[in-house]
Amino acid sequence: GGLVGSDETVALTAFVVIALHHGLAVFPDKNSEQLRRVENSISRANTFLGAKVTSGLLGSHASAITAYALSLTEAPEHLRSVAHNNLMAMAQDIGDKLYWGSVTTSPSNVLSPTLAPHSPADPIPQVPAMSIETTAYGLLHLLLWEGKAELADQAASWLTRQGSFQGGYRSTQDTVMALDALSAYWIASHTTEEKGLNVTLSSLGRRGLKSHVLQLTNHQVHRLEEELQFSLGSKINVEVGGNSKGTLKVSAGGTGGQGDQGEAGVLSGRPAGRAHGLGRRRR
Repeated sequence: GGLVGSDETVALTAFVVIALHHGLAVFPDKNSEQLRRVENSISRANTFLGAKVTSGLLGSHASAITAYALSLTEAPEHLRSVAHNNLMAMAQDIGDKLYWGSVTTSPSNVLSPTLAPHSPADPIPQVPAMSIETTAYGLLHLLLWEGKAELADQAASWLTRQGSFQGGYRSTQDTVMALDALSAYWIASHTTEEKGLNVTLSSLGRRGLKSHVLQLTNHQVHRLEEELQFSLGSKINVEVGGNSKGTLKVSAGGTGGQGDQGEAGVLSGRPAGRAHGLGRRRR
């Protein structure tokens, strides 16, 4: 949804190319006529996608899924380069985060443009599902284009911040794509090096100092879940140490136990790292 005209045709073609590529694994005989027909279809579709990319008239979503399809199928280098350059020309960045919203100059995109924060300190606004899905395809492309490097880190950081407190996004489709991209990013980021985070949350309330300490390592196989509660209006100190990164999501609620979604912040392990916030329920 949200695409019309050429963008819709290109995005659908790229989607089919991705599906056909993944389907190649089901052919046991690598010399079969049927396999050659599928590979020929992918090649012809890539030629079509390359021509559309070269025109420079595609919107961000069609550009992202096309760049991913061309990278995934190892299309000719010049087509992949044009697709990559077009996609990066549409990227929006704020601080250390990278994402793709809608492009006002695209005649085939009927979505309103995504407004960016004025500064890195401003909260990232809720964006439509299309932007989540577009950035997910952008991240998948970047992982194939350059591996886990700076641009992929920035796109993954933005996607992580956009997730809800429960872990989902705006819809089923964009949630599936975002989690697929973040899973690929996690696999590319995996290391046997010892990683850990020590997180201390403390608050001075009516009953004195209340403190919680979380120790996280990359060898934990079970999900660690802690429910931390602080008095409303109290000041919370967050100290982070270690050599890894994590995400702290905040939920604010009353005694009913059903909290409102809050901000998701990235924790970077470093000596004496601190953050401050107003007291709300934190999990």
